Amino acid sequence: MEYKFAHFVETVITVFFPGGIEEFNRKGHITIIPHPAKEIVVYNPDLDKTTIAKLKSLAVKDKESVHVITEKNFEGLSGDELRDLNIRINENMIRLDPMANVLFDDNSNMVIITVPNVDDGDEILETIFDSLRNIDGLLIAYVIAKKSVFKIEPKRSKQIREDRGVISADDVTNLIIAIENSKTVEDLLN
Repeated sequence: MEYKFAHFVETVITVFFPGGIEEFNRKGHITIIPHPAKEIVVYNPDLDKTTIAKLKSLAVKDKESVHVITEKNFEGLSGDELRDLNIRINENMIRLDPMANVLFDDNSNMVIITVPNVDDGDEILETIFDSLRNIDGLLIAYVIAKKSVFKIEPKRSKQIREDRGVISADDVTNLIIAIENSKTVEDLLN
C-alpha cells in the first residue's frame, strides 16, 4: 500500500511542483517509511506553499501520512563532515545493537535506523532515541524496531549567541573576588 500511496504523492508533485517530478528530484527526495508507520517523507528546499498544501491534504488519518520537510538534517555541514557524522552514527548504533542498520539519505540527510531484534519495551530503544536526540543538527529521524516505527524530532530551542569577546585573566580574577565576597547566591548575582 505504501508504494501506491507514494505513487500518488509523486503524481501530485508532477502536477503542482514547478517543473514536475524531474525538477523536484534535482534537489528533493521521497522516502517511504514502511509498515506500520506507512509514512511518506517529502523533502525539497524549494517546495512552494501550493505544493505543500496539496501534499499535506493527502494525509489519511491513522493510515498513510505525508511529512513535508524543506530543511535537511545537518544543514551547513560539508561532505566530509557528513561522512564523519555518518560513520559516528553507524559506530554508535552498532555498539548499542550489533544488528542495527543505518540508512543515511544523500539528499535530505535523513537518518533511518533499523533494529530488527529490538522490541518496543527494550531499554536499548530509549538509549537509541537519546543518542539521536543529542546529535546537533538532526531535525528528523526514524527508528524501525521489531513491531513499531518511531519518529524522532528533537525539539530544541535555538541558541542565541552574542559576541562578547574573549574572557581575560582579569575577568576570572574579578569573578573569584566576587565569589569570595558573596555570602549568598543573591549577593553574587547582584
